[in-house]
Formats: sequence, structure tokens, C-alpha cells
Amino acid sequence: MVMVECRFRGLELWDTEDISADVRDQARAAALAVLDAEGVSPIEARYAQFALEAADDRGALDDAETVAECGVNEAHLQAGRRAIDAAAAVIDRLVPARAMPYLALGVAEWAIDQYQATEVDPTKRA
Repeated sequence: MVMVECRFRGLELWDTEDISADVRDQARAAALAVLDAEGVSPIEARYAQFALEAADDRGALDDAETVAECGVNEAHLQAGRRAIDAAAAVIDRLVPARAMPYLALGVAEWAIDQYQATEVDPTKRA
């Protein structure tokens, strides 16, 4: 049997392997608090970032006046960015000597698999 860690509802932070588990947990909690306050799930925030990247890859952003014209939910995108900022602030405060690499939100595979199988977002706040 595989044990699924649901404490942060599948939210992951990428490029944080060099910091302690406790600091990662505090940073994830800060990011999740921002997303919850804005009513955005980790999957929604991540999907918005992927949609932005896809729109950029196909050149759709070149002529668009807004990212919404390219199919990007801007509220979800901005919530994800604020969540990353909150996580980065925690890391910077607790590990000030760390050279901050690129930090991104991620979603655990089990959450993506469950969402794809059921169309129910397991990362959404209950």
C-alpha cells in the first residue's frame, strides 16, 4: 500500500531540496495559506502557469492585450505568483544565506492522477 501525504493537499515547492524538511513545510504552509485566502487550489494555480507557458510557446501572447485572451485565468496565475512569493519570504527569513534558485509551485503526482481519474480537484480547500 502506498501512503499518500495529504497535509498540504498535494502542494509541492520545486527546487527546495537543499533546505530542511521543516523549512519546506513552513514555506508550503505559507504558499497554501495564500492560495486558500484567494480561493485557488494548487492545481488551478499550476494549470494557469502551464496555460501561460503554452500561450507563449505558440506565440499567442504576442498580439493579445490580456493573458485571458489566451485562455489563461489571470486570477489563478496571480494567486500562484503570490503564493510563490510567500514561500520565498519564509525561506529567505529562515535560511538567509541560501542562494535562492528558481522557485515554483508543483503538484504531487497522486493529486494529478486523482484529478485526472475523477475530475475532482483533491487540492481544493474543503
